[in-house]
Amino acid sequence: TVADGALIESISAGGKGGDMLLRGDTVTVRSATLFSQTTGAGDGGRIGLQGREVSVLDGAVLWTRALEGSGGAAGDIELVASERLLATGVSASGDPLFVLSQTFGAGGSGSFIFTAPEITLRGGIYISGNYGSSGDAGDIRVTGDVVRLQGGNGSYLQLESGASNFTSGDGGNIIIRAAQRFELDGNGFPTGWTRVAAATQGGGRGGDILVEAPSILIDRATLFS
Repeated sequence: TVADGALIESISAGGKGGDMLLRGDTVTVRSATLFSQTTGAGDGGRIGLQGREVSVLDGAVLWTRALEGSGGAAGDIELVASERLLATGVSASGDPLFVLSQTFGAGGSGSFIFTAPEITLRGGIYISGNYGSSGDAGDIRVTGDVVRLQGGNGSYLQLESGASNFTSGDGGNIIIRAAQRFELDGNGFPTGWTRVAAATQGGGRGGDILVEAPSILIDRATLFS
């Protein structure tokens, strides 16, 4: 468990940054920050959580970044559980949890890979984005048996890959595969606050969105590219 304001970071100014991997039976990040950054030619380190149960709770922050002037890509963020992946909860000050990868340089932002039989993302901000650079936004891949993306527990949900104004990079693709059921549910928040989006406001191409599941529910939420 990493909790209560703890900070773990990996910073690269030249070569590739070191990866940050937390592996165990139950792996929990609660009200803490894991941060990886590159400022040079090498890629930033990736952040990985692996266990039977993986939980990201109460305003936790998982963040990879490539700064302006860098040539390397921001690190990927990978959450893998053999039984259950849960992300939910706001911080004591009311801030939502963040899973964020940003590029301000020539390299791309990192991809997100979420894999577990049962995946519940209840509230929180999940964005892989290009901010004023030529790098591409990373892809987002969510794979499980039951996948629930929901507003709730103090926060709406945003799952996005895209590029902001004055950028030339492409937005990333979002691929969600659920063997049994997929739910995208605003859960009481105004329609459109909870959303899955792959878009660009700059000169690059927007990403595609693919959702595959035998049963799909979208309620008080938005899915757009």
